[in-house]
Amino acid sequence: GTSRRGAETPEELLARAVADGRLSAGPGGQLTELFLVARYSSAPVTEDNVSACRAALRRIDVAVDA
Repeated sequence: GTSRRGAETPEELLARAVADGRLSAGPGGQLTELFLVARYSSAPVTEDNVSACRAALRRIDVAVDA
């Protein structure tokens, strides 16, 4: 896997994982965006957010296993 460096932002971690070929930008980007909304937004996490997160994780899981 790709571990997050101490001062690395979620976007920087995503860029490094994509550049290393460990992750696709599509589902990785969606998951990163959902994380940022959940972590830094005052808006509540909705069931749609949770479903989108799960779908992105499934696509990442399938790609990793391929």
